[in-house]
Amino acid sequence: IFIDVGANVGSYSLWALDCGAEVIALEPAPDTFELLRENIQLNGYRAELLQVAASANSGFGRFTRDADTTNRLSYKGEVLVRNVTLDSVIQSRVITGLKIDIEGFEYDALVGCREALKEGRIQAIQIEWNRTSEENLGIDRSNISSLLRGYEYKFFRPDSDGQLLDAGEDPDYGLDVFAIRN
Repeated sequence: IFIDVGANVGSYSLWALDCGAEVIALEPAPDTFELLRENIQLNGYRAELLQVAASANSGFGRFTRDADTTNRLSYKGEVLVRNVTLDSVIQSRVITGLKIDIEGFEYDALVGCREALKEGRIQAIQIEWNRTSEENLGIDRSNISSLLRGYEYKFFRPDSDGQLLDAGEDPDYGLDVFAIRN
């Protein structure tokens, strides 16, 4: 099972489907969600598509509009979206891969899957690892590092040949980070 958090139009979802994975894709932006649905259908696949935002708590939140790939949760957002925890999506399943690219709100999504993390039911996590959390929330990525290290994950980055290399305990900004449980 592959979960695509911040699926956008489904590039990662399609890749995972091509590899034979069962896919659950989360995309809260209404216009982008319709493009995701259309993209999956046009490519002849079936996936579980959820028009929700992953967060630390279930409920509702505000979401920006017309920012293409940088739409995000924001109290100034024009669109009301439903928030869910990843634990509620994962339930008792084992997840092979989880991709999270949600414009700086990755920590909140991870807090929302503490049960799955604690029970070791998420094997690998790909996380956008740039300055968007600083720009959008005023916090760096050390909270993510600390949280995942507490659940026995180590951090890796791909080299130019695609081999995963140790990225250290608190990786610098740059390419996405892969967190893999020991």
